[in-house]
Amino acid sequence: MSLSHQVEPIFLRVTRPARVSKQKVSFSAVEVDELTLSRLNSKMYYIVEINDNGSQAYISELSLGAVIQLIPDTLLQKSETVNGFQIVKSFVTAHNFNFIRPSGELVIKLLAENSKFKGIGHVKAQKLWNAFGERLYTILDQGLSWELSDLLTEDTAANLIASWKIHVHTDAMLYCCHTLKLITSTAFNVTRFYKEETEKIIQEDPFRLLAFNVSFDQCDVIAKSIHMRLDDERRLSAAVEEALYRVLDEGSSVSSSDEISAHLDTILDKELIPIALMNSHQNSNVMLLDNGYYQSRGAFAMENFIANRIILLQHDSLQSISPKVNLDHSIIKYEQQQGFLLTMKQKQAIHMATQQHFCVINGGAGVGKTTVLDGLYNIFDVLGFVPIQVALAAKAAKRMSEATGRDAYTIARFLRNFEFKHCGPSSKLVLVIDESSMLDLTSMYRLLAFIPDDVRVILVGDAGQLPPIGFGLVLHELLKVHSIPSITLDEVKRQDKDSNIPKVSVQIREGKFPTLDYYDVIHIPAKTKKAVLGAVLKLFLDEGEEVQIICPTRLLTSAINAKCAALNTSKKLLAFNEYYDCYEDSGFKLGDKVVCSRNLYELDVMNGSVGEISNCYKETQIVKIELSDKLTEVSSHGQIIWDDSTTKEITDDILDNLDHAYAMTIHKSQGSQFETVIIPLYKAKNMDRSMLYTAVTRAQKKVIFVGDDSVITNALAQVSAEKRKANLFLKCIKKDGIT
Repeated sequence: MSLSHQVEPIFLRVTRPARVSKQKVSFSAVEVDELTLSRLNSKMYYIVEINDNGSQAYISELSLGAVIQLIPDTLLQKSETVNGFQIVKSFVTAHNFNFIRPSGELVIKLLAENSKFKGIGHVKAQKLWNAFGERLYTILDQGLSWELSDLLTEDTAANLIASWKIHVHTDAMLYCCHTLKLITSTAFNVTRFYKEETEKIIQEDPFRLLAFNVSFDQCDVIAKSIHMRLDDERRLSAAVEEALYRVLDEGSSVSSSDEISAHLDTILDKELIPIALMNSHQNSNVMLLDNGYYQSRGAFAMENFIANRIILLQHDSLQSISPKVNLDHSIIKYEQQQGFLLTMKQKQAIHMATQQHFCVINGGAGVGKTTVLDGLYNIFDVLGFVPIQVALAAKAAKRMSEATGRDAYTIARFLRNFEFKHCGPSSKLVLVIDESSMLDLTSMYRLLAFIPDDVRVILVGDAGQLPPIGFGLVLHELLKVHSIPSITLDEVKRQDKDSNIPKVSVQIREGKFPTLDYYDVIHIPAKTKKAVLGAVLKLFLDEGEEVQIICPTRLLTSAINAKCAALNTSKKLLAFNEYYDCYEDSGFKLGDKVVCSRNLYELDVMNGSVGEISNCYKETQIVKIELSDKLTEVSSHGQIIWDDSTTKEITDDILDNLDHAYAMTIHKSQGSQFETVIIPLYKAKNMDRSMLYTAVTRAQKKVIFVGDDSVITNALAQVSAEKRKANLFLKCIKKDGIT
């Protein structure tokens, strides 16, 4: 093998469609001439790897026949003999590339084989080129669909022109990739938005790129290249926007001037900060609220929309007619069927949820929130209401479905696939959102914007658990609004009466140092990280299969997973690596406990699904699996038995999104239940009361703390949700609810 560095661009034609793997996109290609786009060297093949975690923006465009231009970051060449012929494989890595407009046979091939150009096969593509030649570009560029009427139907012509847009702005792509040094997915999104005006618009104000997740520093470099002054109003306004973006990253939807100033101090020279804040009053993307807080216009609009929708739903509740059933009689009948009695608050929750168009059911772990839903759904059946169950995490949605015997969706899948027309009148629909402490502002906004206006909404959650990963607060804010109907369940029903886990979880929830000398809640002291890891590993071996290690940080999770996985001496799971043209160790073995880290809808494997590797093939096999309701051939490296008892093939997509699951983060565990939970106690900035409480409440039978108990003391003193600033509460309590 020989490694070389190249600064001149190369032009490549894709010969095998691209695939995404671990935030990288890879594909096979051959080199073509810059002008004629004909192949240059019949004995050289390229395997290209682009480092880009946003490749979904353009992955479908990297189809057979697509032509790109790139400058390699690295170029590794390997010679080998195949069937008596000497060939060279070139392994290329790059951080961006540029799409090049194809011509002649290549444009025919592109139109015929790219799935985006629906209704265009080889015959029609050939006729188009024969009829128009180079003028076909003008027709497609300018959207002259009527000129295609002799060859295509109206719908096919419209789709062809709409799909062609990706190939129009190649000059703009070249400017973004090679002049601005943007990664391809960002360049793709920028040029799709600004089109042929891209260079002009970015030259006018480089800080417009902030909206496309380009860093302020990178925008600043571009600004300096066009000699923009440090005190330019455009730069100062952008700095305030950047400060607000950082506030959002910290979880708050609003910010005080002191907090914004602290962020600006890392962006601007000190003397420019007061000027930037003053200028921000004229910035249409920055809102100055009545209480003196600053807020981005996007967050302002979302909170405003949510508050208005909730108030309108409450108004509908005041107009509603009482149910034509005897609720108390229905509840008694449900209790008789189940063989147990509901608590007074559970009954009150059912009454509330039946009669209100918007309400909140709050409560700690094991207090019977799911039982309330089950009883409520029985009454809904009588009333003709249809509950629609959703949760942010796939694990929570699965548990919700198992507990109630009804379908449940992740919010992402619900927004993507749900069709209301199949459910009857929207006024009879009830959206039930579980694990709503995890619900961020964006998700709540998208849900309320998606559902019809008269759909009822029930939030179910535990305000003591972890706040959202995204920005804003929903459940915590709404519980403070006295006019919003809510109830907090507080009698633990899940564990046996002699379980001490509920007592400990309540102590933690209330900020009290828990009792740790029960038979089922144990503390094992350990001072150093090495001692913690050693004790956790011993417990992992001693406690059996029903144990789950839960950690506050990904770093600690990875360290423990590595040590647990090293104990497994079973058969290795091998996967073919085209980069090195050989089979290699995937890092997994037969019997490994694994978790999927991404929603794979086509494969019906969700983010958070846990399983065990049950089969490792000697060589990669071609197998048939069901994809989109039809059998499709895929490459498989083995099999996994998932936690829903289904066995699925380990395809490339699954392998690319697989992690060990002997240990998982507390965030990843939310919504799950395990017999025994081991919680390593090691200093972590993000460890707070809600994280500790969430970890403990994952256990059904036993909790084991390992480490220094001062970590517990420090965690109890911090509540991350209380540090977040939001404005939803204030919006909801306005008299008219509309701003």
